[in-house]
Amino acid sequence: MPWRKSRPVRLGAADRQLLAGLVRTGSHPAQQARRARILLALDENDPDREAPVPTQAVVAERVGVCTDMIVKVSKAYADRGGDVSATITLSRDGLLGVSGKARCLRKAGPLREVPGRCGY
Repeated sequence: MPWRKSRPVRLGAADRQLLAGLVRTGSHPAQQARRARILLALDENDPDREAPVPTQAVVAERVGVCTDMIVKVSKAYADRGGDVSATITLSRDGLLGVSGKARCLRKAGPLREVPGRCGY
C-alpha cells in the first residue's frame, strides 16, 4: 500500500499562478518567496509535473532550506485550510513559535540605562 501524506498541498490554477508570479518578480520579501517556492514544489495538482511529488528532503534541497521548514510550511497550509496568501504571509511567530522581539530581547540580555536616553 502506498504511503499517504498527512498534509498534502493541492493548489488551484489561480493559486499556482499567484505563487509563480510572486517567485518570478522578486519584489516580495524573501520569506514569502521561499514559502511560495515550497508550496509550488509540494503541489500535487501541478499539470506540468510528470513524476510524483518529491519527498520533503528533495524539496528542501531544491529550495535551499532544512526539512523542518518544509514540514512547517505544509502544516501551516493545512492549518489555514489551504489559504495560500495566509500561508505565505505568515509571521515568524506563527511559523517558529518565538516572536522576533522576544528573540531580540533574549539575545540582548537585561536592559541597562543609557545616559541621555529614556527607557528602552
